[in-house]
Amino acid sequence: MTIKQVLRKIKREFDATITMAQFNGKLYYNGNSAKEALIRSQRIINYIHNFVKNEFVKTVVNKEKIYPSIGKTIPEIKLNGFLKSKNQDIVIIPDKNISTRKVPMKICCPECGSKKNKKNGHIPNGKQNHRCKSVDVSL
Repeated sequence: MTIKQVLRKIKREFDATITMAQFNGKLYYNGNSAKEALIRSQRIINYIHNFVKNEFVKTVVNKEKIYPSIGKTIPEIKLNGFLKSKNQDIVIIPDKNISTRKVPMKICCPECGSKKNKKNGHIPNGKQNHRCKSVDVSL
């Protein structure tokens, strides 16, 4: 299936849901309510996810490395980045383990741009606070 075919399928589903004010066999007060139910169901985004997963397979990604597998939507994998962790809809598992070692992040002062700072206690939510050594501003 091409991306155009996937988008046409999505459009047809939206049109039918709005026109008939019905989704998944349930009648709604109006087409807009039915459309919201369609969107909340995540059916539309899953069409796109499956298209992307199939494209990965076409470009020589081993389908056993795609997670969640084709046709599945759960469970998602939580990936840790520099600033936050996030559940990912589609992940390709690498052949070798990726280092989970945390790399210290250099914080730049918004006032002077300096990367020279020191730890300065914690803010109320428990995160580390910093202070710029150059202009003595809390970061």
